[in-house]
Amino acid sequence: MLRTRLTLKPGAPGTKRLVEQYGDRLICVRYRYDAEYCLRLKTVELIVDERHWIPRATRPAPLDYVHLRLPPDTPSRPALLRLGGEWDEAARMWRVTFAAAQLLNLTDRISL
Repeated sequence: MLRTRLTLKPGAPGTKRLVEQYGDRLICVRYRYDAEYCLRLKTVELIVDERHWIPRATRPAPLDYVHLRLPPDTPSRPALLRLGGEWDEAARMWRVTFAAAQLLNLTDRISL
């Protein structure tokens, strides 16, 4: 099993030649040790591809309030009211906790 003992950032002593070789693509240099074969390995982490990425929205906590896109007279109205849901006239949406939306299988109706 390899153990990492030291991780160096670009520009630190021991990384200068690698910075010259890889430039801005170099993320870090690691010294790893293999006790079974008595070896010290110097490894590098490199950027090999770069693309734009849009992160997913974080999932709300169970007690966070969310808005659901449902009409005011939806068939789920009694269940929404029992779970503490309220009709928000200004937003024209139901306001309920995320846990309630999950219980009613309405998470696909959450307004972002």
